[in-house]
Amino acid sequence: MPDNPFDTSDPSLLDVASRAEGPSGSLPFTAEMLLTRPSGDLFGWSQNAGMGWNPAALGGREFLILSTHGGVRAPDGTPIALGYHTGHWEVGLLVEEAAKTLKAAGAVPFAAACTDPCDGRSQGTVAMFDSLPFRNDAAMVFGRLIRSLPTGRGVLGIATCDKGLPAMMMALAGARDLATVLVPGGVTLPPAHGEDAARIQTIGARYAHGELTLEAAADLGCRTCASPGGGCQFLGTAATSQVVGEALGLSLGHTALAPSGQPIWLDMARRSARALVELHKQKILSAKILTDAALRNAMADQGYCERWIVYTTPYYSAKELTGHRILTGGTVRPETGWFVDPTIVVTGDPTSFLMEKEFFGPLLTVHVYDDAGDHDGAWDKVLHQVDSTSEYALTCSIFANDRVAIGTALDRLRDTAGMTYVNDKPTGALIGRQAFGGGRGSGTNDKVGSPQALQRWVNARFVKENFNPAHDWTYPYMGVS
Repeated sequence: MPDNPFDTSDPSLLDVASRAEGPSGSLPFTAEMLLTRPSGDLFGWSQNAGMGWNPAALGGREFLILSTHGGVRAPDGTPIALGYHTGHWEVGLLVEEAAKTLKAAGAVPFAAACTDPCDGRSQGTVAMFDSLPFRNDAAMVFGRLIRSLPTGRGVLGIATCDKGLPAMMMALAGARDLATVLVPGGVTLPPAHGEDAARIQTIGARYAHGELTLEAAADLGCRTCASPGGGCQFLGTAATSQVVGEALGLSLGHTALAPSGQPIWLDMARRSARALVELHKQKILSAKILTDAALRNAMADQGYCERWIVYTTPYYSAKELTGHRILTGGTVRPETGWFVDPTIVVTGDPTSFLMEKEFFGPLLTVHVYDDAGDHDGAWDKVLHQVDSTSEYALTCSIFANDRVAIGTALDRLRDTAGMTYVNDKPTGALIGRQAFGGGRGSGTNDKVGSPQALQRWVNARFVKENFNPAHDWTYPYMGVS
């Protein structure tokens, strides 16, 4: 007969202890502490001793390790309970390494967690509605956990993916009076033979179009996360968040995108813990790291600036390309943080490389056309030029007073951009306030933030029900009684 789940079948378990001796030793209180410290500080030491910490070591500096750890992992790495994604599956190992390092330094480490969801697991389901809001919610939880350890001297934030990591960064940014270090959770390895975590998310669509067999889809899907921990290995929002954290100065150099589970990944946690202690010692708090200069530094790095010089200089240099004139900028100043001067170039060639390509930097290329009297259909020609020059179709602005000209432009440029603005700038669309999305090389033109974005995930069906159904097959015009 199966056991009754509402009661135990082992009577010996009912022999429970109602008292215990408690930890040995005594708390290192002083008379001044008992007179002046908050009762919460005193009771906190009682809690620490109750959890097994050596009472004699309770005077050390206290540091908080926050993480997004999820799942239950056995010591040999096998799952006891799964997490939502590989990004938080092995994070507990980083927590453990950091805690051991802090303890060895004479500090008292605390650990707390708020786990995070996975967009890949949520795609095509109602769970996507919780995706972006989670970041703000988790940031609030992390912030409350930080404030809930009022004796803490610093925070080590460990997170991996594009929900938990931005939330952790927001929480660390809010802890302006504490030493803070961000530990990126690294990436999962791609398979030696297979597809990365970006492409694999299209296997359903590719199977539906006959591009994959059932067997191939099953095989590729099984091997795409080739190692058990870490975020998606492609440079999407999760990996980019790790890079941004490093660029802001929150993480140690060259710690973003470390392969999860490998020795260099664990070493990163140990070095980050030592850095946290040193930051506290030197009184370098979060407010001194996250400055306006740090934000500017995060916008560019050495590699980006070098690529910018290689790709753009031959095309906007007046010496090397006729028909181009630099109005301002055109230089890169690596001595001031790899700063790219805002650059405006005037070109007489509407098909110039600078007009066709997409540059993620402060470069504006201007082509002036002659619209005086609209001779020879100049307006139609320039609209055709705008529509055919570039493969991208994200945003477009039309500035005009002539309503006929505006109407013509809206008609001719209907496929030129997913977002078209009239007498307004083409930038600054805010999530939750304005739907946004581009076509052609800029995306699938889903309008995120609007009901249209959901249509990609649904199959429409219309149902008509007649509550006054016909009782005869004839119609009045037939003249049949």
